[in-house]
Amino acid sequence: MATLLDALIDSKQIEGRISLGVTPVLCNRGGTLFGGVQAVLAMKAVAAESGAVPRSVGIQFVAPAGVGAICDCSASPLARGRTIGQWSAVGSVGGALMFTAHVVTAPAQGERYFALAPKVGRPFKNDQSPPHNPKCIVDALEWAVDKQSRTIDSSGNHRASMWVRLPGHVARDACDLAIFSDWVPSAVRLFADRFSRGMTLTMDIHHSGLPANGEWLRQEIEIAFVQSGYAVGGLKLFDERNNLLAVSNQAFKPLA
Repeated sequence: MATLLDALIDSKQIEGRISLGVTPVLCNRGGTLFGGVQAVLAMKAVAAESGAVPRSVGIQFVAPAGVGAICDCSASPLARGRTIGQWSAVGSVGGALMFTAHVVTAPAQGERYFALAPKVGRPFKNDQSPPHNPKCIVDALEWAVDKQSRTIDSSGNHRASMWVRLPGHVARDACDLAIFSDWVPSAVRLFADRFSRGMTLTMDIHHSGLPANGEWLRQEIEIAFVQSGYAVGGLKLFDERNNLLAVSNQAFKPLA
């Protein structure tokens, strides 16, 4: 069965590595490969080599890749236990380093315990559907942003809530969820008009499960601070039944 990832990313496994050609739909609005796609590459490379389920990825971005570039990613084991594995993944373009990542594999079965999730309504109808020929990954997804969800908590942190989906597709593995977990920089524009987006510097994503039902996923985003060209924030990803699916933390450079 095709996954959400297959609808966006056409990667190939060649001689122990994952290879991907960068197309516009895989890029951010700045025209470079989306950070979430690079996280997917790292996880896919580890999954292919280990045969195990990637549950966590920490990634450091070194250099961007533009449309037409061929990105290669290889994985190698750092440690293997009975249930937990730790892997290193390296992405490159033409031999030049693009990113380094640390990936943890772990069983996906077993009882789960969660912190309480905020109570929110179901996703509302969005009148703007994605265009037939999206120019970037932002355009390929359908968004529903509640203007009333933008708040500042008692600690001074800025928060936003957004619903997102790829119409007609349901996330079926942790790699799919990585696509929806790299959106912390996008929320900076909700609170500071002079910023339009951000360039991710480092990111970690931890997955807890897959959606119980439905296409829509809810992003609860928090911007902790923006100072001197450096910003930090986090994201929690929920399904329509309010189940926690992933937690992401990012450091990024705000861009005008």
